[in-house]
Formats: sequence, structure tokens, C-alpha cells
Amino acid sequence: MNLRKYQDGDYEAIQDSVEPMTIQGDINLVKDLGVHLTATEGGSVVAVGGIIMTGDDEGEVWLKLSKNNLNKRILARILKEGYIILKDSFGLSRLTAKIQEGFCSGIRLATAFGFKPTDETIDILGHHYRIYEQWL
Repeated sequence: MNLRKYQDGDYEAIQDSVEPMTIQGDINLVKDLGVHLTATEGGSVVAVGGIIMTGDDEGEVWLKLSKNNLNKRILARILKEGYIILKDSFGLSRLTAKIQEGFCSGIRLATAFGFKPTDETIDILGHHYRIYEQWL
């Protein structure tokens, strides 16, 4: 499995996806507002994610995964390494992530990355999301 800089079309390349940390809106409209990475295996995109700058010292983490790779330990390691690279690239004080309520895999992933739930929630296209945060 390899990690590389995000390229146009990577987000759409994952058809059988889950989004443990969702993005509100179109990645193509905000891709220049942060840093984003792509994980590939055998030439196929298996995960995309990144940090979108939402303020001078704040960012929002997003992640989209192929369902076929949810249980792979190596993907978890690559995601953690990618997250550390992205997090350390900015001088941020706070990161947030939107996790769909009741999505246990997303909650576990956010917790493993050091995020904690807040009282903030948001509805996106009829789905209820809780805002998780991490102070750096």
C-alpha cells in the first residue's frame, strides 16, 4: 500500500465507500484549502483524506475509505501515518471531524486519532453528524 498526494478524481475513484469523517460539500471546491493524501493498493485508490483549513489555526479532517479495505491492519497504519504527516504540516491548535451519529467504525477511528466528541451537531442531507475535536 502506498501513500501519495491527492489528485483530481481520487475521491470519485472509490465507488464502494464509507466516510468515517465526512466532508460537507464538494472536495473539488475546497481541495486548495488544505493538504490531502491518497492511499493506493495495486493501482487502485483505497482511501482519500486530508485536512481542510477552516481558520487561521483550525482545520477539519475528512476521510473516505473503500469498504473492501475496512479491516486491513496495514490500511490503519497508513491512515495513522498520513494523519500525523498532515497534522504536523500545519501549525494548528484545533482539528475537527464530522462523524455520523451511530457510525461505530467512524467513532472508533476518530477516538483512535485522539478526537473527542463535542456537543455540536449538524445535519447534512438528512443525516445527523456529531462534531469531534482535537486540541493540539
